[in-house]
Formats: sequence, C-alpha cells, structure tokens
Amino acid sequence: MNQDEIKGRIESEDIEISLLLQAIYLKYGYDFRNYSNAHMKRRILRRMSKEGLTRISEMQYKLLYDKEFFKALLSDFSINVTEMFRDLSTAEVDFMPKAAIKITEVDYILSLNKISDKLIELVGDINEK
Repeated sequence: MNQDEIKGRIESEDIEISLLLQAIYLKYGYDFRNYSNAHMKRRILRRMSKEGLTRISEMQYKLLYDKEFFKALLSDFSINVTEMFRDLSTAEVDFMPKAAIKITEVDYILSLNKISDKLIELVGDINEK
C-alpha cells in the first residue's frame, strides 16, 4: 500500500468512526463525539477485531440492530483508571472530556464520569505544582 492509499484509508476510517459515534448518539443518547479520537479509534478497532469485522462501517448495522453488541462496545469505551496514569506526561492531552450521558441500565458509566472528573482535577493540580 503506497502513501496515498494509506492516507485515504485513514481518512475513510476517521469518517466511519465519526458516523458510528453519531449513530450511538442518535440511537442510544450517549455522546462520545468529543472524546479523544485516539482512544475511541483504539477501542473501536479492538471491538472490530473481536467481532471478526473488516470495516468500521460494518459495526454500524450491528450497533443499530443488536443491543448486546452496543453494550459490549459501551463497555469497551470505559476507561480503566490505572490506564489514565501510565504516562502522566500525556495525561492532559489524552483525557477525554466529560460526555453528556443518558441514564440507562448501564449506571456504572455515570460513576466512571464522576471518577474521571475528579481524576482530571487532581492531575491538573499535580501539573500546576
């Protein structure tokens, strides 16, 4: 694959991710559209691999019609707290902003959001010192 093909593939994947996140927002009310692009891409590609899919756009159908797939993908989007502190030099860049979260049966997302806000505040205090 030459440089132009690689660039084209990356651009297409970015579009597919944007559409997938828009579908999540429209269908389920979770807004991940402003989360860290690198984090979301890693998690989406990981789920794609686990499902044996070859294109991100294949996930869109599963997302819209298979609630269990959505729950698995939502779980993939969760941040492991220790993952946030592996490299503090990149913490201020890699932290995801708070999402506008809809209350559903996945209540742990709300707790995660509160924890991540507090951790972001603490890291900010550490970086200021």
